[in-house]
Amino acid sequence: DVHHVMVPKKFLKETAR
Repeated sequence: DVHHVMVPKKFLKETAR
């Protein structure tokens, strides 16, 4: 999934919280 590649960037930031 191409979208899944761009998600991690924002997802990681939210998870890092």
